[in-house]
Amino acid sequence: MVKWVRNEIKSSPSKRILCIVGADHNYFFKDELEKDPIQLMYRIR
Repeated sequence: MVKWVRNEIKSSPSKRILCIVGADHNYFFKDELEKDPIQLMYRIR
């Protein structure tokens, strides 16, 4: 699933992307996407 997010980021580099995942998996996405050269906004409210 992280691969899908990465592919979407590559296909839309100048766009904002909202990614919603279950509470059990959000730490995994955060840890993996922090490795990429993107601006990650974690826990938006």
